[in-house]
Amino acid sequence: MVRWLINAVFAALYLAVFVFGAGPLLFADGTLGERVWTAVVVIVIVIVLVFAHFAFLRPKYRI
Repeated sequence: MVRWLINAVFAALYLAVFVFGAGPLLFADGTLGERVWTAVVVIVIVIVLVFAHFAFLRPKYRI
């Protein structure tokens, strides 16, 4: 039951990153350097989100 809630929260986070991160990246009128730095930041945020998502969904083993 908690699993779908975690997936929903992370889906909203992924959507927010791509709307507010990739949108300005694609439609920006800045210099190439600004676009590259924005792309790097967006990629790092997505990587962190993916690792956090898998960490929350990993089964917890009991000893």
